[in-house]
Amino acid sequence: MIKKTIQTILLVVPILIALILMGTKLVFLNEEVVDLHVPVWQIALILLVGLLLISGLSYLLYKLYRWRKGLFYLALIILIIVPRLVWILCFPIEPTSDFYLYHVIASYRADQNSWSTLFQENILDYAPFFTHILYFSTVLSWVYSFTGNFVIAGQLFNALLTLLGAILLFKACKNVFQLPVAVMATIIFSLWPSYFMYSTLLGAEPLFMALLALSMYIWTKLEAKKPSLFLSIVLALALVCMNYIRPLAAVILIAFIICSLITKWEWRNFWRKYVPVVVIFLVFLLAGGLINKILYPFPTASNFTGYSMYIGANEQSTGQWSEKDMKYFWTLYHENPDKPSNVSKKMQEKAIDRLQQTTKEGRLLSFETKKMKIFSDEGYGYEWNVYNNAPTIFFHSNMILAISNVIAELMILLSGIGLLIALFCRRMKQVFLFALMEVGFTLSALLVEVQGRYHIPLIFVYSILVAFTLYSIIEITTRRISL
Repeated sequence: MIKKTIQTILLVVPILIALILMGTKLVFLNEEVVDLHVPVWQIALILLVGLLLISGLSYLLYKLYRWRKGLFYLALIILIIVPRLVWILCFPIEPTSDFYLYHVIASYRADQNSWSTLFQENILDYAPFFTHILYFSTVLSWVYSFTGNFVIAGQLFNALLTLLGAILLFKACKNVFQLPVAVMATIIFSLWPSYFMYSTLLGAEPLFMALLALSMYIWTKLEAKKPSLFLSIVLALALVCMNYIRPLAAVILIAFIICSLITKWEWRNFWRKYVPVVVIFLVFLLAGGLINKILYPFPTASNFTGYSMYIGANEQSTGQWSEKDMKYFWTLYHENPDKPSNVSKKMQEKAIDRLQQTTKEGRLLSFETKKMKIFSDEGYGYEWNVYNNAPTIFFHSNMILAISNVIAELMILLSGIGLLIALFCRRMKQVFLFALMEVGFTLSALLVEVQGRYHIPLIFVYSILVAFTLYSIIEITTRRISL
């Protein structure tokens, strides 16, 4: 009885925290919609069209899967690739910022230039410090070696990675929920407005999302079976690869571990499954500096946590990039050309000083609230297209931003309803992982530099929870009608 009570408390608390965080995001998204001065009829139309698309396409693809699985996957390919291809052709881009650096480094590497040459000619710019740029550029260079150094090749590669992520998401959901939930979650992810636009750019997120979906799929397989050393190793390697692209794998690993421990409460199998995962992950994490030394003939930073914390602790810039902070970074970087890791260490110390000062002056809560608003922003797809010089999009800004924010608001609202349904219907175990991911990704983001695009991993969470919500409502309604 005591064990059951403790388990219930441990299940309920993260779900309640997730509900609070979702509620806060809803408030901020609603403020964005109000600021756009969108007429009520347009909001209603966006909501109606969104729900009709989700329900209609989900029903059709569900029927296709039951009839012929091959046609289901073909339909999924068309649904994801064709609209993105049309967007890419209609709105060609000129990469800027990190996107430009990805393209330039990948192009030079595809042309057989050595890392030493790129470093000596200062082609790498700040990439030796932000090593995820080096890793993603390497993957992109493999694409360019086959296609030629064309930006559109990288964009199409990201469309294919989005397709891969959708398929893996579908398979992962099917291992946990009923088929209709898996289909709906995949449709929602595929059509998510802001991410749809963002996934057509040259960013690293589609690769990260594909690896995240892969880790979720492997995790569901591992949980469904007796301890498997092979699956544990594959899960660890998927998390390691994910961490090289975006250093967020620790969040999902902790979520996997806590979810398995609390929902199953089987200590013997738990240790046999997750000790190999943790050991392999930590070995690669701690050996990051050594791995970089083997791969790159120039000094690199083992991580850039200090930089992200320093930027994120800047109250004046609300935890975002600022020219002043970047000048400080370059000063430290030029002072430590052979030891980039010292830069991260010094910036981390300064970040702690900033946070302590903000706390002493009693502004920490208001500061983090402002960061939460930026983190919740759903305009990143539009904004990064504009920033990458996509033509004519600017002239449709109000409509694009309205669709992005209203749909996101609907999705988070339905996700919250899904968590409430899980609480009242005693189905907490089914949604527990996604509550943990909501809490983990959101709270960890508030410690570092903040941007709207950093909440992209949560699209998986919301897609699954919305699908769970809609299917649960259908189940409950059907049951009552039959009674």
